[in-house]
Amino acid sequence: MANVPKPQGRKWQFTLYFFCFRICLFQVLSYQGIYYSSPTMASAISNLSPGNTFLFAVAFR
Repeated sequence: MANVPKPQGRKWQFTLYFFCFRICLFQVLSYQGIYYSSPTMASAISNLSPGNTFLFAVAFR
């Protein structure tokens, strides 16, 4: 057989699954951290979410 290029679909599937796994792991660890901390900290973290979104928008514009 001549030079037959390998299909690139597997590479994209692995990358997609890897990032989905990381996102899910981050959420699970975040919820565990909130569970083990105080209720005050949990409410403060959820109230900081719009501020973090604004900072990311400014940083990546």
